[in-house]
Amino acid sequence: MERQHVLYDSGKSIDLLMLESALRHPQVSGDELVAQADRIRALAGTVHIGVIPQNAELGVLPLHGVWVYDELVEIELVHTTITTTDTADVKLYNDWLDQLWKSAVTGANLRRLLDSITG
Repeated sequence: MERQHVLYDSGKSIDLLMLESALRHPQVSGDELVAQADRIRALAGTVHIGVIPQNAELGVLPLHGVWVYDELVEIELVHTTITTTDTADVKLYNDWLDQLWKSAVTGANLRRLLDSITG
């Protein structure tokens, strides 16, 4: 819970983008999935959250997890995490994420998608 204080820091801008499959194939029970969906709904007011629907047309493929912190990028692979601060790499991943955001649902469409997942 302590780590979550950053979610409410008005000095920070947080974008969270995920695939619908991450919500549809959870590693938790049904009750926990509902709780996670409720948490996503609640955070959508303070954090820019998007979910890429399973049937979305993609301009680029989401090949691996990525975290962008200002001028630092962490790329999550199966066996390791790669960290880069190279300006060209940071631009590449920001551009890649911008393309993925074009396929994401947010706002009311996000709430409808979450409702369809949790039934």
